[in-house]
Amino acid sequence: MIKLYLAQPYTHQHEDCREWRFTQACKASAVLYNAGLDVRSPIAHCHPIAKYLNNHNSRDFWLRITYRWLEDCNGIGILMLPGWEYSVGIDKEILHAAHKGNFIVAFDAMTLIEKEDYRGSVRAVEDRHLAGSARGGFVPVPEILRPAGGGPASNQDNPEESKEIPRQEEG
Repeated sequence: MIKLYLAQPYTHQHEDCREWRFTQACKASAVLYNAGLDVRSPIAHCHPIAKYLNNHNSRDFWLRITYRWLEDCNGIGILMLPGWEYSVGIDKEILHAAHKGNFIVAFDAMTLIEKEDYRGSVRAVEDRHLAGSARGGFVPVPEILRPAGGGPASNQDNPEESKEIPRQEEG
């Protein structure tokens, strides 16, 4: 069974933004559940609890949860909501997943959520630098998560046509 960890940006100074991101996590998780995946979304599952702990923006709180949940998953899906490419948390989650040997896939959030098209939402898989350096090779992506239309499922299948996940440099 595929256990997919859903990574996305969450932390923000405005509560309205956190609420919107929570709603998007719930919608995306529902689409992926309907596709037959077992989804772990710390935002969808823990946001209501975090509100009562007064630590919405505590990186330590979220990382304690995410590392435990990542251990139980065999893949990570990045929900590319606005700001995802600047998220320090997502960077840490990807590195943890890559070192563990998990597959990495990214979803265009609006295609996934609004069109409920999970295969059509796949935008990038297996970041060449992270997955390759962590394992010395590429992690196979399960067939259910391969892009529709027979396109390349990973950088390994066709490096010229696959898109890599752009990452912010540590600094």
